[in-house]
Amino acid sequence: MQKVYWKQKVKNKSGYKDPTVLASERPFIMNEIKALYDLFNRVNSSIIDDGLIQKEEFQHVVFRNNNKQNIFTDRVFDLFDVKHNEVTEFGNFLCFLSVFHPSAQ
Repeated sequence: MQKVYWKQKVKNKSGYKDPTVLASERPFIMNEIKALYDLFNRVNSSIIDDGLIQKEEFQHVVFRNNNKQNIFTDRVFDLFDVKHNEVTEFGNFLCFLSVFHPSAQ
């Protein structure tokens, strides 16, 4: 039952109908995708719970301070932010993190 609930949340927040699609497109297994989704949700709800990570939320999580800006966090977030609108979706977040997976080429 929990698995169905999780799939429904992914569809609503990230645009993906089934997290198994994400697992087939990325080097992550389902448990890793679920853990990354939980992390994504903790970050995206740190200031505004809208299903997206705002640049401000990312900086808040990294520094625990919204007023502190850093060129490193700006550049890292810009890699997540493929639409250049200062927010990122779960799919983009997962895509970026996949380059750090041990089996990434």
